[in-house]
Amino acid sequence: MLYFLVLWGIIPFFNNNIKKRVIESGTIRIEIDGNFGGRVNQIFFKDRPLLFSSKEHEEYYGSIWWPSPQRDWHWPPPACIDKNPYRVAIGEDKVSMHSVPVQGSDLKLHKQIQIINDHKIRFIYTATNIGQQHKQFGHWEVTRLFKGGRLIFPAGKPFEQSAYGKLPGTLFFTHGDATAKLINEKEYCFDIPIQTTNKSIPYTEKTKLLADAREGWAAYLNEGILLIKHFGNTPLEEIAPEQGEVELFVNPELDFIEFEQHGAYQLVKPQESSIWTVDWYIYQYPENLPDSTHNIREFIYSKVNLLSQNLD
Repeated sequence: MLYFLVLWGIIPFFNNNIKKRVIESGTIRIEIDGNFGGRVNQIFFKDRPLLFSSKEHEEYYGSIWWPSPQRDWHWPPPACIDKNPYRVAIGEDKVSMHSVPVQGSDLKLHKQIQIINDHKIRFIYTATNIGQQHKQFGHWEVTRLFKGGRLIFPAGKPFEQSAYGKLPGTLFFTHGDATAKLINEKEYCFDIPIQTTNKSIPYTEKTKLLADAREGWAAYLNEGILLIKHFGNTPLEEIAPEQGEVELFVNPELDFIEFEQHGAYQLVKPQESSIWTVDWYIYQYPENLPDSTHNIREFIYSKVNLLSQNLD
């Protein structure tokens, strides 16, 4: 058995023939799929599942990391990042996963996931340039969730009409177009209801929305469970080309959305790394509190200091 030295001690690499591993603490339980892209397969909060998991689809599931922009690799994502087995080291409340580069790979990914307390999970993504040339990329977290909820985040800077030309099936936040129907003007906050029957972004025929989030957070409320992602605000000008700081993809065929966010687009030298931290907060939304956009925002602010850019 191999051993891997990590910050919290020496922990063995587990045999990846065992597909799922679990870490848990308090009210949170996380199921890891080391055999398929080092994905977070499922997260349970008080035994309630949050993610669209491998039980629902054998390929499109869970929460993953990709390099952005997508135009650099088109489709599918790099297999050594998205699908191939990861080396997994696991502790009681944290897990460390390393991608295994293949011939031609220029990125290696390390994911560290830790349950901080009964409501908080920390994700630390370290992407290393293992190529011989400088590489420009951004961090990109993609989380698949069931339809039937509401995506909420403070609206930021609108895109210029001609920002990236035309991307098929994509709606850019340009305020005054169809995206205006998705915003609570009083709060200047996106509040996007996604019905289980929706095959596209509400009020449009587009399946993907690109937007800027001015406070560096976004949340999804579904069946009384509120998932808040805090990723720190990145100016729209620093996001990778043809991407948004926050993105929403509505799958037209399957019962899931992709709740996505991006870090800064940056140039990384050979053998150097870029680190990105994302904090997830999970709460039960009070049954006796009306679920207006204002009330949801105030509830979030009462629980989490999202205005701080210091993710530590």
